[in-house]
Amino acid sequence: MFGGTALSYGAGFPDINSAAAQEAWAVWAKIGAAGAFVPTVMNIDSCVDPMMREESWLTVFHNARAGQVYSSNETQFTLAPAPSGPEGIGSIAGVSGYAIMKDSPNYDMAVKFLEYVTRPDIQVKIAKGTGGFIPPVEEARDFLGAEAIDEVINKAVLVLNNGIVSGVPAYLYQDWGAVKQVFDNVFEEMVLNGDGIVDVALLDAAHAELQALEK
Repeated sequence: MFGGTALSYGAGFPDINSAAAQEAWAVWAKIGAAGAFVPTVMNIDSCVDPMMREESWLTVFHNARAGQVYSSNETQFTLAPAPSGPEGIGSIAGVSGYAIMKDSPNYDMAVKFLEYVTRPDIQVKIAKGTGGFIPPVEEARDFLGAEAIDEVINKAVLVLNNGIVSGVPAYLYQDWGAVKQVFDNVFEEMVLNGDGIVDVALLDAAHAELQALEK
């Protein structure tokens, strides 16, 4: 959530205390001060359930989870790309890959399987079947239709092609879960329980915590 906003203001990822990051924090601090978050926000594992139960009316989350909600009733929900900041649309993207282990049995069969699952038409079926992931094969977009889940994929591709996108540099840190926790702690103290003001000292202290987690 914060990473995408930070990128849209010109910060890096993960960047917690730069001038650009402070501008991004100011956006969320203002939202927090307005009491806009549901009381259970720190305990929500997935935004799907509170959206489906209509406990929340707005969220920023993974496009596949957005697809799960939106395709359940596209007349009830509005789907949009991530918000745009002064530098553009910021977003955090992840990627998975296929591989065949060295010296694995049935190598030829495994190659045939990979050839099958990377066919453009199959890539679309996989993307749609998992809620709206982005098919990594460009030609797969030719097989998209006009269903709600197709719109989810098209919106995600729009962000990927035109936005400011960063991957997750987990390899730079000893424990990525600990990195996430640093941001969660700042969010809880400064955004959820704050007064709408960016606490630079808090952000500087959090930056030092991140540095200590570097490999």
